[in-house]
Amino acid sequence: MSSANPFLAIYQAETRIGSQGVLDAGQRMPREAMLFAYTRNSAKVLNQLDQIGSLAPGKRADLVLVDRDVLTVPVAEVKETKVLWTMFGGRIVYGTGPEAAAVKAGANNR
Repeated sequence: MSSANPFLAIYQAETRIGSQGVLDAGQRMPREAMLFAYTRNSAKVLNQLDQIGSLAPGKRADLVLVDRDVLTVPVAEVKETKVLWTMFGGRIVYGTGPEAAAVKAGANNR
């Protein structure tokens, strides 16, 4: 019951709703725990916590801007989350629209 789409996976982890219906509701995970699983915990498993996994001085700027606050929207909206742009190593590597253009103009010209 997992997906390559992290926002669908977060939705499924919180609701335990998948293609087979509700699976063991007692194993629900809160969104914040799932975000840590995708960020800090992944960096820890890769033995790269000093380089990635959180935003801090001296770490690589790897992040995404999404179209909603995934910690506060109703759970049903989490799975509909869209990535507006992606920054990898401090450079915009994906993005469309005026938000990405503005960030590219500022971040990529440093």
